[in-house]
Amino acid sequence: MTVIVDANIVISTIIKPESEIAEILLILNNIIEFVLPEYALEEITEHENEICTEYDISPAVFQVRLDKISKGLLIFSSNLLDNDILYRAEQIVRQVDIDDTIYVAFSITLDALYWTGDRKLYRALRRTGFNDVINTAELKQIIKGL
Repeated sequence: MTVIVDANIVISTIIKPESEIAEILLILNNIIEFVLPEYALEEITEHENEICTEYDISPAVFQVRLDKISKGLLIFSSNLLDNDILYRAEQIVRQVDIDDTIYVAFSITLDALYWTGDRKLYRALRRTGFNDVINTAELKQIIKGL
């Protein structure tokens, strides 16, 4: 099974490395192919100072945690995405959040689920008919069935 990981899932794991989300991401990467768009790494790094300040994490600890997480992920460049797929994904997210185009495009391309912790995004994508988006509770249920 392949799961596209939203940046907010990685950030959550950096902030709370003992959380349930972290456990799924760090321990179950041997049975689930977790894919992170390279774009997400850029997004996460862009917000490093804010995250470190808000959650009282040193930049060194931030980097160690990000490196540990990254080792268990497949990181794909958006250059791999077909323009038609990008257009299709853009049509799905245009009313929601255009920044999520890459995640949806990878989900379509890889026939994968898109795991996000953003409730508003989750609900909005479902309303558009994009049903390959899942939240943590749904992923836990899927894992139980593996």
